[in-house]
Amino acid sequence: MQGKNSRRAAWLAALVVLLLAVAGGVAFMALGGEEEAKAQTVRFQAPTDNGPDPFTVPAERRGAKVVEVGSGPFGGTGSDLVCDRELLIHSLAARPDRLREWARVLGLNPTTRVVARYIRKLRPATLTTDTRVTNHSFVDGRAVAFQSILQAGTAVLVDQDGVPVARCRCGNPLLKPIFVKAAECFGCPPNYSPPPPCDYYDYDDRDYDRYGDGYWKRAYVRSDFVNVCYLPYPDPPSIRGTPPRRRQPRPRTKPAAEAPQTHPAASFSPSSGTVDDTYTLYASGFRPGVTLSVRLVRPDGVVESYSITTNGSGSGSYTFPHAGDPVLGPYTATITDSGTGDTATARTQVSAATQPTNQLQCNPPRSQLEAEQCAELRGNAPQDTPAPDDQLQCNPPRSQLEAEQCAGVD
Repeated sequence: MQGKNSRRAAWLAALVVLLLAVAGGVAFMALGGEEEAKAQTVRFQAPTDNGPDPFTVPAERRGAKVVEVGSGPFGGTGSDLVCDRELLIHSLAARPDRLREWARVLGLNPTTRVVARYIRKLRPATLTTDTRVTNHSFVDGRAVAFQSILQAGTAVLVDQDGVPVARCRCGNPLLKPIFVKAAECFGCPPNYSPPPPCDYYDYDDRDYDRYGDGYWKRAYVRSDFVNVCYLPYPDPPSIRGTPPRRRQPRPRTKPAAEAPQTHPAASFSPSSGTVDDTYTLYASGFRPGVTLSVRLVRPDGVVESYSITTNGSGSGSYTFPHAGDPVLGPYTATITDSGTGDTATARTQVSAATQPTNQLQCNPPRSQLEAEQCAELRGNAPQDTPAPDDQLQCNPPRSQLEAEQCAGVD
C-alpha cells in the first residue's frame, strides 16, 4: 500500500511540473557543447532570490563598495552584495547534515575544519553578466542538482580556478553548468536569450594559498577581467586565520625612510582637438621605475590597452599614433599601478578637422584686397596704369595705384 502511495505522489509531482512548464516556462535553445542534462529545465534566479530549499540562510551582506554590472536590477547602478565567508561557515557548521552534503558536492572531506579552511580561501566576487551554473537544493537530507541562470549582481565565491562554487544568497554549492540542446526556463524574462558559457579567471596556484584579501587588493588589475563574467569584490568582509601584520621594531637611531607618498595624476595634451592633432597622455605622481597599465575607452565603447613606464620622478607619457579614420568624440584613459592600486583618469575630445581661415573667399570677396587676389587668380588682375580722373574710384580705392591717384586729385 505504501508503494502505491509513493508512486501516486511521484506521478502527481510530475504532473505539477508539467503544468508549471506549460503555464510559466519559456523555451529556448541553449549554447550546447557538453553532455546533455537529464533534467530539461533551467531556473532563472535574481540576486535576492533564495531559490527552492536553500542550504543556509543568506550568507551575504551589503558592502561598502559597489561593483558595476552590465544588466539586471543593478545594471547602471552596480551591486553592493558581497559574500560573508565566516557567516557561511557558521551556518553550515550549525547543520552537520547540510555541511556533509555541501562537502560531498565539491569533493571535500566532510569535516568542519576542512570545509572552513576551503571557504576562507575562496574569493568573493560579483557576477557582472547572467551566468549559467549547476545549482543545488537541500531536499530530504541530500543535495539535489538543478540547472540555473544566476542574474548579474549575484554574490558568489570562486575557487583558485576562477569557477563559481557557492552562491551566498542561499549557501548552495555550485558546479559548472551542463548545457542542453533545449530546455524550459522558469522565471526567465520574455524573449530572453540564455547567456553563453562563462569565461573564468584562473588564479596562479602559487599565489592562491596566501591567506587574506590584502594580496588580491594589490594584485587585482581591472583589465584582467574584461571578458570574465564576474569581478572580485574589492573590500570583502574579513576572515579568521588572516596572519596579523608584523609589528615593526622601534628604531634605536633615526627611523627608516618611509616610502614616498604618491599623488597620481593624468592629463591629455591637447585636452581637446581635432583629428589632425597629435595626442599625448601624461602620468605623474606614481611610483618611480614601474610600468603602468593604460586602459583607453573610445567613444564607440571599444577598449584599447597601452602601457607607460615611469621615470625617476614617477612621471611618464605615451604619444598615440595617428589613426587613419579616428572615431570622433570623448576618449577616457585610466592609468593603473597594479602594485599599489593607484589610478588616475584623463579625458580628451576629438573633433573633425577645421577648415583653414586663410583661404580666399571670392564669391563674394570680403575685402578689396581679397577681390584683387581673386581677380589675379582668374587672370583679371587690374593693370598698374593710371586711370582717368573721371573713372577713379576713391571710396574705397581698388588698388594701391588708384589710392595714390585719388590722393593727387584731392
